Amino acid sequence: MPVRDRINTYEMVNALKTTPLVVLQNHPLMVALAPGDVTEQSQIAFSLTNGNILIGTVAPNNGTTVVIRALVTPTRNWNSPHRFTALQRFNPIAEDFWVTERQTGCSLIILDWGGQMSMGHLLPHPQANYNRVNRYILDHAPLTAYAEIQRQSLKPEVTQLVEASKIGGVNPQRYILVQSNHAAVNQKNLNVIGIRSNGQMSFYMQTNTAGGRTVQQLRWTAWRPYLPYFTY
Repeated sequence: MPVRDRINTYEMVNALKTTPLVVLQNHPLMVALAPGDVTEQSQIAFSLTNGNILIGTVAPNNGTTVVIRALVTPTRNWNSPHRFTALQRFNPIAEDFWVTERQTGCSLIILDWGGQMSMGHLLPHPQANYNRVNRYILDHAPLTAYAEIQRQSLKPEVTQLVEASKIGGVNPQRYILVQSNHAAVNQKNLNVIGIRSNGQMSFYMQTNTAGGRTVQQLRWTAWRPYLPYFTY
């Protein structure tokens, strides 16, 4: 029943905006985007299919799918010439949603500049790109060490991206950093989505495992250039 299916999807869009923690606890989320390097305001497919929330290219081309407007942040590949291109700034409540792709080893940085926000999603490097010492560790150490090397190697790249995104050398006011390397080792995947509610953009993380899922609203950390990042 395509009409009923589409109505169910519209109802899910509204429920996600009004009760995000409940919806994300009860429905697996999957976002897949076309390749790219820059965040854009875009129309994107949204579907409720078999209890799953599917956004972007993963949404089926059938009667369950509707189109929503969202800020869309693709993953920047390790070899992209635009990996460290300055992040765009957006009015965070210009759209109802802010979506990016599922994380299975990436680092996601969200920046609040005070009135405007940016998001950057960095794919980790392949093993061949690490130095000899780290490659030896990666070859012989447990998977948790592999994940930690990925996390630590991406933090300076996150800093480089933030530096490139400053205007007049002014720091962001606060940030959210999600690094999914350990989650990937533990057979987990992370989905981060921004949802506009009560006049502000809030970000939520859904963590899926074989045993179920957990959902949390991500908290902001004040920017302190002399302190290590707080990392989810």
